[in-house]
Amino acid sequence: VRDAPAEDPQRALFLSSLGSALRERGQYRRSESDLDAAVQAHRDALAAAAGPEVRVQACHNLGNALITRGQVCGSLEDLAAALPVLAEAARLAGEDDPGQVSISNSMSVALRSRFDRLGDIEDLHAAILHLRQATRILGATESDGNAWNNLGGSLTTRFEMLGDLADLDAAIDALDRALGLAARPSTRASILSNLGNAALTRFDQRGDVADLSSSVDYHLQAVDAT
Repeated sequence: VRDAPAEDPQRALFLSSLGSALRERGQYRRSESDLDAAVQAHRDALAAAAGPEVRVQACHNLGNALITRGQVCGSLEDLAAALPVLAEAARLAGEDDPGQVSISNSMSVALRSRFDRLGDIEDLHAAILHLRQATRILGATESDGNAWNNLGGSLTTRFEMLGDLADLDAAIDALDRALGLAARPSTRASILSNLGNAALTRFDQRGDVADLSSSVDYHLQAVDAT
């Protein structure tokens, strides 16, 4: 970054790479100074970005940096600030762009994080809406599985709050899709555990012994995956 002149068309990419590295280190170390620097690097990248594709990525990166700082430092202002930045990324990308999956997932993370802090059910509804939008255009990669996993978790939480069994059914379906895309053993173990808990909850609600058997099987697979 220091060696690239201000007019260098690659400067925005260099700044984005710097910001992403700082964000990762800040998240790992829980370092506010690293996260502050990451947010500034991504703001500078956005200012230097030329062309819609570069601006989409710059907006998305900035939104993710704000979310991470909001989560690590407990800043509701950062979570709120991430939403319009990500909305701009979605607008620039266009409705059918594959990048909408990741952008929608990021928006859901910001909304879910704010819900976890404030308990506003409207944030949870909005997070689920963004995840449903994302899953309509998903492919078959493990990163796509993250959206299904997040959808399953958010639907489970909404069931726990509102008691609508349709949410629990949809949560199990989403988690099952996430499991089919998960490759890492630790990811599979986490999803299997969530499936086991959801199946047990559904057994408690409906009394279907098949759900109880599924719960045991999911938990056994989770143990085997660790």
